[in-house]
Amino acid sequence: MKTVAACVGKDTIPSISWVLKDFQKVIEIRYTRTTRELIDILPSIQCNLVILDSFFNNISNVEATKEIKAASKDTRILLIATDEVSKETLVELISAKAIDGVILKPFTAEILSNNIYKLCDIKKPDTPWYEKKRI
Repeated sequence: MKTVAACVGKDTIPSISWVLKDFQKVIEIRYTRTTRELIDILPSIQCNLVILDSFFNNISNVEATKEIKAASKDTRILLIATDEVSKETLVELISAKAIDGVILKPFTAEILSNNIYKLCDIKKPDTPWYEKKRI
């Protein structure tokens, strides 16, 4: 069983929950309200993937990703960015290997699912769930 921790805004939780429902046999999801809470729980869980919303600004995204990597170096980070995040910041995060993937809002179930398959090392089925459901 893989563990995914999500620190995302209230507007993003329904989309993530809906996508992850189809992964429920292979992924356990843990939601946190702040990046500080997320960083604090990481040492106590075997986390494979962190989904981090760029909305949380109590710590800059750069600093939060560095702290996440320090707390759990093998944890992969998927950043959900809005258009408020500059291209320079994204380039900095990618160059520093502080994030392992980035998706832009608004995103589709296919985009999020494909990132989860890739970043959690889950074999993608021949016909992914989102194709079966015709969304």
